[in-house]
Amino acid sequence: MKDLIKILKIGTTTSEYPYFCQHINFTEDRIQTCSGSVFVEMHDNPFPILGCVNIHVLEGILNNCETPQITQNGGVLRIEDGPYKSDIMVDALEFPEQMKFKTDMIEITDEMLHVLKTAIKHTGEGILSYIFIDRETILSTQNKKQVFYHAHEIPMHTDQFIGINKKIMTVLSKGVEIGSFEGNTIVKFSGGTITFKIALLDNFPKEDCLTRFKEQLKLNKVCNIEKLQEAVKKVQSVLYGNKDKLVTLTNDNEILTIKAESISHGESTVKIKSDFDQMFSINMKVSYLSGIDADYDVFITMFDPHFLYLKNGESEIVLAGVVHI
Repeated sequence: MKDLIKILKIGTTTSEYPYFCQHINFTEDRIQTCSGSVFVEMHDNPFPILGCVNIHVLEGILNNCETPQITQNGGVLRIEDGPYKSDIMVDALEFPEQMKFKTDMIEITDEMLHVLKTAIKHTGEGILSYIFIDRETILSTQNKKQVFYHAHEIPMHTDQFIGINKKIMTVLSKGVEIGSFEGNTIVKFSGGTITFKIALLDNFPKEDCLTRFKEQLKLNKVCNIEKLQEAVKKVQSVLYGNKDKLVTLTNDNEILTIKAESISHGESTVKIKSDFDQMFSINMKVSYLSGIDADYDVFITMFDPHFLYLKNGESEIVLAGVVHI
């Protein structure tokens, strides 16, 4: 039951409203939780429990048991483990029904899961906290300037899109299915479903984000991202305590110089080999360069050298430079 509670807890909160949001609802053939915005339903109830039990109380008790024995007598649930015994209340709460939905579902593959784990690193706040998925695009952005883009083709209706945020990501794995229905993201897995009410994604800035990917720019390879990340790691210690941790990347004659500078601590520089011989300089947030897989190469266009373009043959990332330090 401990593993099951981890899933069910996604559909609960610690607040007092709605009145059912702290409870697990056990019925003859279902186990449910609902926070108001997330509904979890398991399609089986293998436990000798009927009614609503506070999930936080139940979880705390089970965490202190090795081999719990569970029995119910009317409105009381007894949990025993050797010399330990606990009686907790079982309530009869009016619990909402999960919505009936009919939608195309997409199975999560290893490849798609890997793409989503990269995309979630480039999400922001509000509507930008979601990965945007439609039939041809997986897209995420922090600020419409730092953008992750992956082109694909999956069986979805032309007007259908799926939103995935960090909370939804926690329940995704290979073989799980996802879909959307009336402003909800549906996650279907063996034994149950989770319905997440999400923001209205009609206003997601898809076209603004895709502008730079659609432009026919001459991209020049600079280096592999891993080499750049190693260089940044070497110089960033002097940025300790700085609110905005920035490095300056200066390229000239096939040498890329990475410099970190702090009024409080001094400066550090390191030089690495570059595949590009022309001069450019760009200020970049350290956080933008972290967490990117080693198979991405870094490119720049001299048409507008204020952005770095990262490509690995399958997905693309655009990182906006900081104009002023």
